[in-house]
Amino acid sequence: MPKINCSRTKAIAITSECLAKEQLEVLQKDVLEEKCYYSIIIDEATDVSIKKYLAVVIQLLLQK
Repeated sequence: MPKINCSRTKAIAITSECLAKEQLEVLQKDVLEEKCYYSIIIDEATDVSIKKYLAVVIQLLLQK
């Protein structure tokens, strides 16, 4: 596997524009179409530079 280098800006763009959208579709399919239990954890924080962060964790238990 070749080594891939990218800056923080490009890594954030790839994560939010490509991977996040694909993963959201998979999660929606699993939650809406499958019989499963799930929990959602949300945490908001502000760092010293007044930037706000929101962390969202979805835990699924799929019955297959």
